[in-house]
Amino acid sequence: MNEKTIWDFLYDKIKNPYGTAALMGNLYAESGLNPKNLQGSYERKLNMTDEEYTEAVDNWTYTNFVFDSAGYGLAQWTYSSRKENLLMYASQTNRSIGDLAMQLEFLWKELQTYKSCLRSVCEAKSIREASDIIVTQYEKPKNQSEESKQNRANYGRQFYNMFMDEKGESNMITLSSFLSAIQENVNRIKAYKLGNDGSNGTCDCIGLIIGAVRLAGGEWTGTHGSNWAARNAIDDLEYIPSVSKMFLGEIVFKARNPGEDKYDLPSSYKNSPDQKDYYHVGVVTSINPLCITHCTGVAGGIKRDTVQGNWKYGGKLKYVDYEKGESEMEEPLYRAIVTAPTGKTVNMRSNPSVTSKVLFEVPIGTNIEVMDVLDGWSAVQYFGRPGYMMTKFLKPEGSSNSEDDVITKEQLQQVKTNLLNALEIINKALA
Repeated sequence: MNEKTIWDFLYDKIKNPYGTAALMGNLYAESGLNPKNLQGSYERKLNMTDEEYTEAVDNWTYTNFVFDSAGYGLAQWTYSSRKENLLMYASQTNRSIGDLAMQLEFLWKELQTYKSCLRSVCEAKSIREASDIIVTQYEKPKNQSEESKQNRANYGRQFYNMFMDEKGESNMITLSSFLSAIQENVNRIKAYKLGNDGSNGTCDCIGLIIGAVRLAGGEWTGTHGSNWAARNAIDDLEYIPSVSKMFLGEIVFKARNPGEDKYDLPSSYKNSPDQKDYYHVGVVTSINPLCITHCTGVAGGIKRDTVQGNWKYGGKLKYVDYEKGESEMEEPLYRAIVTAPTGKTVNMRSNPSVTSKVLFEVPIGTNIEVMDVLDGWSAVQYFGRPGYMMTKFLKPEGSSNSEDDVITKEQLQQVKTNLLNALEIINKALA
């Protein structure tokens, strides 16, 4: 779905959550936020689907786009002058008439010619106020009844609740919080069971993600199912050609096409334009090395894949603010591998003390981020969650097993001193 992309673009321009939500509500009423949406009555009249119409306009096998009076795109542009401008902009920027980014740019360019409308939307004190202005001054649909206006405002309120909290602040989960919650959910899961989210010790594949959203303070607003998630909870769901295209926190899917063995798309999606069966879902919890964490029918319920395999589709979870999360994630001093002479795990604790609370039992061989070095302890991050581990159990990546490879506090301080001295010399030279 396109909600997060559209919200981010419009909020950056409007800088008012009420106006942004109201405009999104109206666009949803017009097109369902589908940039390739062709007005329903014209699908029958022209005997073309959304995709067929878009392709025909792009390759010029259909040449009556400007004058056919068919509503099209996010705002259901209908009048010939507006459709001509849309077509010209797509041609000038060398993009498809159905390209989402192109339409958002054109929408904003067009809105700036509705100066009074845009100013009022940017200054609106409520969603209903902004929505009514958009209805009467910009969209101007045939049905401007009180019921229609209320419905459009209600759509806007849904988007406001999706992206903002009661204080008017973003309620998106940061990436670091989401990854931490994934690991927290993993720790409480003992077995695989359909329909659960980990809260009772069991979960299924989508339940791992739903439970993490809830643990991070978010709200899962839809159906418990991987096919629902792929179609409704993911921004920019795309084919993943290789591991190099994956990113941290990405929600990834395994899918089957119609006719393939074990294809079993639920009947509720029989009219969906996407007929893939997204039968399994996981989360990219590490990039280098690759780790895809998912809940499946193995002992303990949790499996971690280190190769791409059939994870061929992925995108961003709309409840997670990936950009904010990335900016908040502090760069580590170095990365290390958890090691120990005996046992299978090493304790990560809340404080640098053997009597403090154990936050996680980290498996030997796990890659972990070292944020600072203390006396015998290291401040670390594990799936975005901060804690402490004994330095002797952390081997810097790429090192041998020698004790000489352990970085001491004194060595780290010397490195910092050397860097500061070098910077001072450079600054004097530039002065």
